[in-house]
Amino acid sequence: MWNQDVVYRRRRRTFTVSVAVALLLIIIIASTGGGGPPPLRSHLPASAPIPQSPVPLAPQAVTKLPAPIRQSVAAVIPDSSDFDVMGGLATDGSSAGIAMVDPITGPTLVGTLHQSVNAAAAVDLNHQEYIIGGESGQTPQSTIWDYSAAGSGQVNQRGTLTDASYGIGAAVIGNSVYIVGGYTGAANLKTIFAWTPGSPPTLVGKLPVGLRYAAVAAIDNELIIAGGATATGVSKQVYVFNPANKSVHAIAQLPTGLEWAAAATLGDLVYVIGGEPGSGKTPVTTIYSIDPIGKQHVANAGTLPSPLAEAAMVKVGSTIYLSGGWNGTAAVTTVLALTAKAS
Repeated sequence: MWNQDVVYRRRRRTFTVSVAVALLLIIIIASTGGGGPPPLRSHLPASAPIPQSPVPLAPQAVTKLPAPIRQSVAAVIPDSSDFDVMGGLATDGSSAGIAMVDPITGPTLVGTLHQSVNAAAAVDLNHQEYIIGGESGQTPQSTIWDYSAAGSGQVNQRGTLTDASYGIGAAVIGNSVYIVGGYTGAANLKTIFAWTPGSPPTLVGKLPVGLRYAAVAAIDNELIIAGGATATGVSKQVYVFNPANKSVHAIAQLPTGLEWAAAATLGDLVYVIGGEPGSGKTPVTTIYSIDPIGKQHVANAGTLPSPLAEAAMVKVGSTIYLSGGWNGTAAVTTVLALTAKAS
């Protein structure tokens, strides 16, 4: 017979081992997801819905271009309510044409650039229109041209980019043009340059990542830079660049990544209009407003009548005009006018 104390000690040892094994099994099962409490992320709240913009836009077709065109640029004709649509990609290749657009009576062909160009940028500064960079015959360009329909109608070289590139963004603050990102044919650029006519471009900032086809607009002496194509995909990020301290920081994200969207400022808001959610994907119809100061940075601000990207954008007074563009299957001729929607 076993000694009773020995039996008791063996039973106690067996019980201790059993408890330890059970605890070990519980730990293993919980760590492999087979049991135990759900992971913490399952308790996180869902993303808040995008609010409605306080000032949505109402789009309306006002006229048509002479022919379908995409990847063109536009600039306001000095001292006029008309604007020029320049260059672009037509069905038969890159274009050098310049069409003066009167939103009421329609377009008139008024001249040509020195060479065909698409995917450039354009601004109007001090009664002059500037065409910056672009692509010609699949070759990135480094030239900054000026053109003035109100003057001689001539096209002249006024500057040279540090890197020949296309797909850049540009906007005016004060007397300087800020040139954002771009594509050299081999790499996206992170650079932000300031250019004043008569001087070479000066590097004033760098983006966290190289971007091309970003939507760029100026507001309150800062730049809003939204979306764009990166080396790994399409960006959702909305950045603010402050020229005073040369800082770049993210303030929000778009609901989806976008490239080839248009951007313009009306009042206290920047609008990001249309765009493509990725190369080869159908353009979107969305319009977002961005409030760089308010807490609700991104808001729904309307809907385009049909998908649109790669349109030439210009603002005349309180109206944003989008000319031509790409609907996912073909270039278009439509000129849209977008104005603040009556409340």
